[in-house]
Amino acid sequence: MVEEATVKQETPVTKYPYWVVMQSRTGSTATEVAKRLDRKPSIILDTNKNSPNDIYNYIRKNINPQKTIITLMGFMRIVPADICEKFNIVNLHPAPIHMKSYEFLKGKDPIEKYFCYLEDRNVVDFSSSVSVIYGSVLHKATAELDGGEIIDNSMYLCSGKEDCYEKSFTHNTSMWVRYLTDVLI
Repeated sequence: MVEEATVKQETPVTKYPYWVVMQSRTGSTATEVAKRLDRKPSIILDTNKNSPNDIYNYIRKNINPQKTIITLMGFMRIVPADICEKFNIVNLHPAPIHMKSYEFLKGKDPIEKYFCYLEDRNVVDFSSSVSVIYGSVLHKATAELDGGEIIDNSMYLCSGKEDCYEKSFTHNTSMWVRYLTDVLI
């Protein structure tokens, strides 16, 4: 008897005409992603210019959830649950939190936490030419700190903290470009 192969049907990707960036930092990720996409975000909401509450209220009153993808690029805040539930919001966390042994890297400054962890336990001697595995996760944003369904991840080798920051930026930018290429009209 011949078994029939089952073909897994992929869920169609929702396409969005509008792209909103929420950020708290310098904006270098958003700038690089926009350059590589050859497309500027529709709106950039920045906590250096507006309070988080002003940003949340603006989103609630002015953004169409059916037509907009919101990306958290260094936003450094937990978005309120009502906004996470109503809008398609995606975050990129620069740590491999999809792996159980790395969950302690949720939250602020994960690369710093990781290297402190390695140094405290004498796991790696960076004076030698040793590399460590590190990574990043693209996930749906929820009101839970760095929670939500994993969309993509990237793992890479680093030969020290500065190398990890550089590779993280490169890999993270590439993940954003891949994702946004699929979801933007």
